[in-house]
Amino acid sequence: MTHTRWRRPGASATTFIASGRLEGDRPGIGCAPVRIGDHCCIRTSALVLTGVRIGPGTVVAAGSVAVSDLPPFTVAAGNPARVVRSVGSSPVRPGLAR
Repeated sequence: MTHTRWRRPGASATTFIASGRLEGDRPGIGCAPVRIGDHCCIRTSALVLTGVRIGPGTVVAAGSVAVSDLPPFTVAAGNPARVVRSVGSSPVRPGLAR
């Protein structure tokens, strides 16, 4: 399991991404790579399990547990993470691009 911590003044965030095997794993429990697309946002305390693919432009809400693949340009929340809305087809909103 990979543990990533980003810090900025006055706040801290922790995200867990399961990306491999730990020593002492039981036989028969597989592992698979986690694939995260471009322009994704994985919020505080989210958990992404092995083998999950997160499409480009997808937002995984804080505290969510991604147990299956998430389609591109969506917002996913909950335990297990489910798509709650679509965010369009581009990571940059029209009118904001320069």
